[in-house]
Amino acid sequence: MQTESPKQIFHYNDPVEYISAVYELKKSRNPQFSIRAWAKQLGYNNPSLLAQTLKGDRKIGLKLVKKIAENLKLMGDERKHLELLTLFKRATKDSEKEIYLELLNDLHPQNRISSLELDHFRYIADWYHLAILEMVGLRKFSPDPEKIASLLGKEVTALMAQKAIERLIRLGLLEKTKDRKLKRTNDNSLVINHKVSSEAIRKHHQQMITKALDSIESQSIGERDISSTTLSIQKNDLEKIKELINKFHKSVRKFAQTKDADETYQLNVQLFKLTL
Repeated sequence: MQTESPKQIFHYNDPVEYISAVYELKKSRNPQFSIRAWAKQLGYNNPSLLAQTLKGDRKIGLKLVKKIAENLKLMGDERKHLELLTLFKRATKDSEKEIYLELLNDLHPQNRISSLELDHFRYIADWYHLAILEMVGLRKFSPDPEKIASLLGKEVTALMAQKAIERLIRLGLLEKTKDRKLKRTNDNSLVINHKVSSEAIRKHHQQMITKALDSIESQSIGERDISSTTLSIQKNDLEKIKELINKFHKSVRKFAQTKDADETYQLNVQLFKLTL
């Protein structure tokens, strides 16, 4: 049976994008059709769940997707694809995302889904990606994953380092030279989807704060600098203070890039409320 679809469902990597396209198709065929009308068809008296999901204000749920699949008469692999996409989008752990990605690609190998979104997530979330990206510029850098892992501590294995290098290459941040070395590409800018990165950024900062705590015990005062300032401010000045912090980051980076580096450091500046 032919489904009511704007184009083959396997071309979609986002369940909300597909469902939105279906809604627009329905509306083009019947200008009187509305989200309220579709929600009623799905068994919802209140259209807010469907409306918020299509707007991106609410995370898509599997129960809603099952109702939509039934409404659209999706069968077999088409239905599995939509449900797996939903599970992939809802997954919070990298391991879960990888499982659903593998299942999706096994479902229709001729239309493999790009793992770029997962690469984006891990690039931000796992601290050692940025560390390796910076380490490439060290004077005595070796692309050997074993040596990279040994410099990053026990929590990073050679396999993790190898996978990180492969991910950085896929993201276009690193490239291999003819003599099998690694170098940063000319364009190291990378736009991250904010819906993907919000969780990843939180994870990244949590990891770096933990490593800063560890450094108090593992590194001498000569190797680190951890200081803090407690101050009272006006709320209206917060953005200006953030701007000053950003300028400080840029000036330090500019200064560091003019040197022949032999160590990789992490610079954290923490600004948060103490009063509730």
